[in-house]
Amino acid sequence: CLGLWGRPATGLITVQPSWQFLALHLEERQLKAALCNFSGQIVAASQSALAATDNASLATGILQACQDFFSQYSQCLERIAAITLTLPGVIDSERGVICSAREYPVRDLPLANLIWQKTGLSLLLQQDVRAQALAEYYFGEQAGAKELLYVSISEHIDVAVITGGQLLATAAGNAPQLGYLLSPPEGTAGRECLHRFITRSALASHCLL
Repeated sequence: CLGLWGRPATGLITVQPSWQFLALHLEERQLKAALCNFSGQIVAASQSALAATDNASLATGILQACQDFFSQYSQCLERIAAITLTLPGVIDSERGVICSAREYPVRDLPLANLIWQKTGLSLLLQQDVRAQALAEYYFGEQAGAKELLYVSISEHIDVAVITGGQLLATAAGNAPQLGYLLSPPEGTAGRECLHRFITRSALASHCLL
């Protein structure tokens, strides 16, 4: 509250719903987009296929998807603060660079800079499993925990570790890869990568046996 020279104090209230951001998630060559307000509500959402063969085509595809989304849902737009993008791969979040992507043949793509040049909006770029771990740490059932181990199982096994409120990272700045740990198959003397046994498709195959 603020008061000047004896005047009654006036409460300051932030009007969160009027500010929005566009949240993008890229996985399995599908781009999911959601327009959200700062209260966490989804205003509009869409999903589309995204094919790319190099840096230029991936950047063009993402930019075009953003423009199409804004055009389609123009009646829902208010004040856009930023764009966020999560995807599996090696991500330099500080520089806004996709060093490599799991499903696209790209390398050192300065996507944040390209988005800024074309739209004037900041891009917050993060590896998907690290973003998921942060969401769980701040808003999930484990909110307030001092330590958090987050494991994501799909066609790969990814893990993110939070300790003391900070994400642990490899030397490349990303989450460690759990799926490539060696594990002996039951009843054998050999050793194989863990993702051979507990990924989504491996579990499905095991259940169908």
